[in-house]
Amino acid sequence: MNAGIIYIINSFQNDIRIPFYVFGPNLAAGMLLPHPVLTIDLAPTFFEIANISNPPPTDGTSFFSLLTTPSSKWSRSFLVEYSGEGGGGGPCYEDSNVALCSPDVACNCFDARNNTFSCVRNLSPRSNTIYCTFKDEENFVERYDMNSDPYQMDNLG
Repeated sequence: MNAGIIYIINSFQNDIRIPFYVFGPNLAAGMLLPHPVLTIDLAPTFFEIANISNPPPTDGTSFFSLLTTPSSKWSRSFLVEYSGEGGGGGPCYEDSNVALCSPDVACNCFDARNNTFSCVRNLSPRSNTIYCTFKDEENFVERYDMNSDPYQMDNLG
């Protein structure tokens, strides 16, 4: 069976580009699609593949047609959020020295207090941008043109 590769977009560029392999008949071997696909697109795609005419309401959009007939006319905007220790969303280490943190006490040893953010990602053939706001003492804003600045070095925010 042939396989096509798409990337499921799930935060910042390094965190959200997840390879997603699709196997099936009539797929070109080694196909790599640039189209953004979200995990919420899986259910609608499975419903379309199963030929279910009235699927239950779901978020997302089927990407099945992209696998058989890739298109250059696509665009996608989506929200990316993460609630770190600073967001108050769970247990955290109250001391500022997270190096002393131990997983035995259910703390987030890998997290940082300013790591709570909301981003809007826009992708299309002409535009590739990300705009993020951080929920910290500074209310920091970041905006990048990913076409001209793929490593997010020049904050336009």
